[in-house]
Amino acid sequence: MAGNKKKKKPAANPARGFATTSIAAKPRPEATESQTAAPSSAPPDKNDVPPSTTETPKADSNTSENPLSAEEFEKQLEESELQLLVEKLAQKCKRDAARQRNRLETDRRLLRGQAESVNSFKWFSADLMDHIQDLISGETRFSVSSLSAESHGAGKMPSEEEMVSRLWTLQLTLQHAGFEESRVRSAVKHILDITPSISTPGKDLIWGLEESLDWLARECGLEELPAYDNRPKPTSKGETPSDSPIPSRSTTPKPNRHLAGRGLDGRDRKMQSPVKKTIATCDSDVEPDELIPEYISTKTKLLELSRTPAAVSDDNAMTVAKLEAKIQMIENDVLFDKPTAEAQWRGKKIAVEQQLAVTRKQREAKRENAVPMESLVLEDPKERGINNEAERVAAEILAQVEDMDDLEGLFDSLPQSEIDPATGKSQIVINSADGRKMVLKDFGKWTGMGPRRILEEACRSSAELGENCNDIGTNRSLIGYSIRLEANVSKETRLIYATIGIVMRMLEGSNDLKDITHLVLDEVHERSIDSDFLLIVLKRLMIQRKDLKVVLMSATVDADRFSAYLGGAPILNVPGRTFPVEVRYLEDAIELTSYTPPNSAGDKMVDLDDDIGDADPDAPKSEISQSLAAYSPKTRSTLSQLDEYQIEFDLIVQLIARIATDEDLQSYSSAILIFLPGIAEIRTLNDMLLGDPRFAKEWLVYPLHSTIATDDQEAAFLIPPPGMRKIVLATNIAETGITIPDVTCVIDTGKHREMRFDERRQLSRLIDTFISRANAKQRRGRAGRVQKGLCFHMYTQFRHNNLMGDQQTPEMLRLSLQDLAIRVKICKIGGIEETLGDALDPPSAKNIRRAIDALIDVRALTPGEDLTPLGHQLARLPLDVFLGKLILFGTIFKCLDVALTLAAILSSKSPFSAPFGQRAQADNARAAFRRADSDLLTVYNAYLGWKKTCLSNSGVGKEMQFCRKNFLSQQTLSNIEDLKGQLLVSLADSGFLPLTDEERKALSRQRFSGGRGRRQQHFFEVPGRVNMHSDNDVVSASVVAWSFYPKLLVRDTPGMKGMRNIGNNQSISIHPSSVNRGHFDIKWLSYYHIMQSKS
Repeated sequence: MAGNKKKKKPAANPARGFATTSIAAKPRPEATESQTAAPSSAPPDKNDVPPSTTETPKADSNTSENPLSAEEFEKQLEESELQLLVEKLAQKCKRDAARQRNRLETDRRLLRGQAESVNSFKWFSADLMDHIQDLISGETRFSVSSLSAESHGAGKMPSEEEMVSRLWTLQLTLQHAGFEESRVRSAVKHILDITPSISTPGKDLIWGLEESLDWLARECGLEELPAYDNRPKPTSKGETPSDSPIPSRSTTPKPNRHLAGRGLDGRDRKMQSPVKKTIATCDSDVEPDELIPEYISTKTKLLELSRTPAAVSDDNAMTVAKLEAKIQMIENDVLFDKPTAEAQWRGKKIAVEQQLAVTRKQREAKRENAVPMESLVLEDPKERGINNEAERVAAEILAQVEDMDDLEGLFDSLPQSEIDPATGKSQIVINSADGRKMVLKDFGKWTGMGPRRILEEACRSSAELGENCNDIGTNRSLIGYSIRLEANVSKETRLIYATIGIVMRMLEGSNDLKDITHLVLDEVHERSIDSDFLLIVLKRLMIQRKDLKVVLMSATVDADRFSAYLGGAPILNVPGRTFPVEVRYLEDAIELTSYTPPNSAGDKMVDLDDDIGDADPDAPKSEISQSLAAYSPKTRSTLSQLDEYQIEFDLIVQLIARIATDEDLQSYSSAILIFLPGIAEIRTLNDMLLGDPRFAKEWLVYPLHSTIATDDQEAAFLIPPPGMRKIVLATNIAETGITIPDVTCVIDTGKHREMRFDERRQLSRLIDTFISRANAKQRRGRAGRVQKGLCFHMYTQFRHNNLMGDQQTPEMLRLSLQDLAIRVKICKIGGIEETLGDALDPPSAKNIRRAIDALIDVRALTPGEDLTPLGHQLARLPLDVFLGKLILFGTIFKCLDVALTLAAILSSKSPFSAPFGQRAQADNARAAFRRADSDLLTVYNAYLGWKKTCLSNSGVGKEMQFCRKNFLSQQTLSNIEDLKGQLLVSLADSGFLPLTDEERKALSRQRFSGGRGRRQQHFFEVPGRVNMHSDNDVVSASVVAWSFYPKLLVRDTPGMKGMRNIGNNQSISIHPSSVNRGHFDIKWLSYYHIMQSKS
């Protein structure tokens, strides 16, 4: 009988107790001890299931033949009351547990794409992590024991029935979550012990769940915890669910033996706190490249512990168990090369044994000095032990040498120093076995010119040298890197990874690069304007510095042409092995998926600043029809409706699903790489994939872009776990700059984003354009790294063979030369025309002259072609001179947010767009944002409305509704915000806008705040001290007009439609999309570009 219960008076007539066999119809109002005992036993497991109804008659007959005693009858009543309590609480507990389970499942499904496992082993060693974990667990058990030893304390205990309900609901929830039954019961016991300290939970969690999960995370090993991405295993068929209540029956249930030993508070009298079972666990998160080093490190620790005198202690025994488990885990890894590891360990073991012997000898010497009398007594055994140890080590050394003759002549070819006749510097020479000389040069300090993925390249090189990734840029590493706003180098650095922009800044400070001995330029085939200009400088610099070594690298470069340009430089071909790749095109994708566009032309959007022209004038219709003769009529009809200049995201999603399920193509679906033009397209496709039920399970989606945090992108390079497949969304950064080794399928949209100087508008614009055939070859080659690959080009084969160019046009021939002309003057390497004429593909003299005249007009150059103070500042910004002036003047007059946003808009495109047939409604929507008689401030006003909607936390639906209502493009607005952030970084990098440490950190957080999962727009905040007048239209309009001077229009006669350009007296009309169209009272207007129009 449970304690603290009032003893019942025995029946006066025992016969009455035997004759009464009915069960009370209603539960007693007062609490009973059965209610107290229920928390640990409810719900009963399958072993407590009552006997079947077929045994009922037999039970009844036994009741009449074997009368019950008073104590047995009392137990019978207690069991009956317990049964009634179970029936009363069962439905509520099951309902609350199911509701909590559904809520957890919903959170798991929604947050799975955003959740990231923190790899703390980058900061803490495994031993330190184990020590921290032991301290946390020990402190928790101590606090629980202290709490259990005290009274209930300040916490208020719930009623017994409420306690039963809470614990039962908690137990059901944990069981549904996939935890082991034994661990669930232990967690419930723990909650029972700390009941007074548990606070009232929030509306989204049941009572005790948060504390239970904390306890399970501390006390359970990794193998005991359910995986976050996997659902709990369903109950096997025929198994009785553990949460099912005891069915109601007329027979007396058997007493539950688990109820003994409980007090009123439901606690176990004998066990006040749970005892943690010692389990040897190990870290399973070991990279494939780190398996062998980790194996050797673990074996070394195990050997050192075995040679330690205190190796038999409990702490060391636990450490040995963990190390052995870790070795076993590494050996079971399929990527572990055990023969190589054993060979390296044999060499390492000898060195460790020698070091241990020296350490032991030193320890013995100290002991002898400290206790001389004892050393005399133990002298012979110690010396004998050391000798035995030395003999054992010598035997192991000799065992590694199969033939002693191999050591003959080992020191015959020692390195010797010689003088290099070319440079006059000392070099190391080794005489090889065949008589040839091997020269080892001191390479000094390198600068690796990888324009993409600087951090990843630096980490990879550091790891291959055996360094820790966190040591990069410190005195412990030979590797460093330098990127915008961040440089990690030290005096010990010998290899620096840097962008071309950083080297250009070095040239501006010192045009001889005296600290650089070797310069490696990667991906020179991209022909960026910076790399071509750098070649001009290096060609001249190599004449002055004979010791400077320059290496140009690329996989698809015209090597002979570059060699001739650099005076016959030697060419080294490095062959590579790739697997064949099956190539298919847009027509094949449509044929495979039977794709039909949703509404084709009805939903097509156009830029309101552009004129409506022909759909696709590039290709003759007859030739296209001939190339599609082998395809079905449906495919040809669909192709006629599609616009190859637009990306069909629905088709891409259907294509991925078909590749994953088709028997012939399923083998290519393990890792799919998709090339997209920019971050806006990456976000769109990322959202579509995460929202598609077909990709909710067994798929991992990784976006790759410079605005996404580096740690978030590292997972894209890892091989997915068994049963999982991955999709990588990337720009042309994955074309040559980085390599994802396990890609088996490539989907190429055929477009990339590049800067071009728009002759019609006289400005540089970032536009989407088709790639070249060389780019297409690079992209499909990504699929043949590890096995036979598959590539879908999302454009027709006719376009690939007939309309695409062979190579990408050099930037020097398609961009404005104004920035380059200023850079020539900054570097002080000669005249502008003379220098640019020495390029690999020199621009025309006419374009060079135009650039010089434009710089003189804006007062960046003097008539003598010398830089002005304004020119020095403009040279540090990645913009043309007019937009550069806009940002500089915006900073001076404290309206920087307006200036940055307008510069980003003019470098991108207008965010206003509209479906066909709704141009008038779109013009009205634009007019609603009219501000200060300015088209630019009107767009800025629309941008502010979009920003306010996004920051209101009203969800993506409100943002879409706002953009649809006002005919705005979400992708364009997002691109404008990203470009605005880049311009802010450039302004800070130039030194014109000094930032405090806090502002610099905030800017870095905003730059890399994007990650995997659902899109969330982040905005760059401009420092308030330079943004006080952004709301003042007079100041903003004045800064714009001053920046664009002398681009001015004047209306000579009030009321006339046309205006006159004061620069050339040409008559100008206002474009129909302008908010100033029809306003004839405006006399002066400032403009950025002039274009011809059909309207």
